[in-house]
Amino acid sequence: MSESELLAKSEKLKEAFVCDGYYAEPGDLNEGPGAIADLTDFSHIACFAMAGDGSPFCFDFRQDRKEPSVICWDDDYWRKISNSFEDFIQLFS
Repeated sequence: MSESELLAKSEKLKEAFVCDGYYAEPGDLNEGPGAIADLTDFSHIACFAMAGDGSPFCFDFRQDRKEPSVICWDDDYWRKISNSFEDFIQLFS
């Protein structure tokens, strides 16, 4: 995927994940491995890859602007995969 395609995917996140009576409702708790609260502000989220099913893998710069964590959309909730990209790559070795 090209840089421009990834930028476009990052921009589309804020259109695809909006409060709609189901997603991002106050008080909702996501359950599952690594579950994090529903995202509605994508200003510090950057898509870097897509899974085979089209789910985004993203850098999450909200906590650390220099070393982002890695998150992905896991069918029903956002999930933190690793604390850094290095840790993410280690999952494959």
